Amino acid sequence: MAKTLRDLALALVNATLILVALCLFLGVQLVSRVGVMADTVTQNLQVVAPLADEVRGTRTELAGLRADLAVLREQSDEEREAALASLHDRISALETRADGLLTRAEAVVQNPADLIDHAIQSTAGATVGVIGQMRGCAPAADQQAMALAPPARPEA
Repeated sequence: MAKTLRDLALALVNATLILVALCLFLGVQLVSRVGVMADTVTQNLQVVAPLADEVRGTRTELAGLRADLAVLREQSDEEREAALASLHDRISALETRADGLLTRAEAVVQNPADLIDHAIQSTAGATVGVIGQMRGCAPAADQQAMALAPPARPEA
């Protein structure tokens, strides 16, 4: 009887140690992925900042072109007037696109937490998929989205 209890206790300790080792391994994998992801976000931010400066320079050039077109408009005949109007419209469209790009780039540079949150959510989703495959069962797409949602808090 004592030997059986000792064997059961030893089996319990072994199972616990195996589970702890598995949790530690998964934790290390998660931390390494988050570290790689943080490095990638930092590199992306270093790429986006010069892009925003380039867009600012392009907007300045567009403003100069618009001023040149205004001068040409005053000095041209009807055919040139139509061509200049078309060029003016194209420059306006280009300026609108540049404004949108600048706004998005500045939002990312000034608030990198959103980019990091998105990256963490993506990594969490991938991790859930890998763990599900390791267990031999992969959740359906709608169930996987629900698994990522935080649990609802009971109302008091």
